Amino acid sequence: MNKRIFAVVAVLALATSLSACTINVAAPGSGSGGAGVSKSEDVAGDLKKYATQVTPLVSVENDLLSRYAAVTGENFVDDGTLYDALQGLVPDVNAYVGQLEAIHPQTATLQAIHAKYVDAWNKYGQAFQVSMAALENQDPAQLADANKLLAQARALVIEWQNDIKALG
Repeated sequence: MNKRIFAVVAVLALATSLSACTINVAAPGSGSGGAGVSKSEDVAGDLKKYATQVTPLVSVENDLLSRYAAVTGENFVDDGTLYDALQGLVPDVNAYVGQLEAIHPQTATLQAIHAKYVDAWNKYGQAFQVSMAALENQDPAQLADANKLLAQARALVIEWQNDIKALG
């Protein structure tokens, strides 16, 4: 969770330090054989705006992850407690994904980075749903599938963090 807070602080710091940074990319629809019209992406400006949109959501993410951690790992009590927690988490994760999907970075660079983050949280939601099914069915194979989804979600969040840091 401290990494999440660090990531948002890093976003804000990067936005400030990138005020003169631009990236040249081919304009959409310019094709590979055409004149190659290019436009300058204002990544720094977009990053500043993105940081202001993402920062308020850090508390929501921290809450979701804390609620999950409170019933898993060394905090695991029993299947029923985990199931009840997941049942409450799934709609909240879906609402969080909706908040993330409402963020629309302007630059292709940040759009691609943000898409990883949205994908990560979709995978968290899927993992929680598969976990619930595994508990209902007492199916170790479904639980293994849920754990794979959780690992993929975590990896995507790390990629998102690294991509944000790399903009600096």
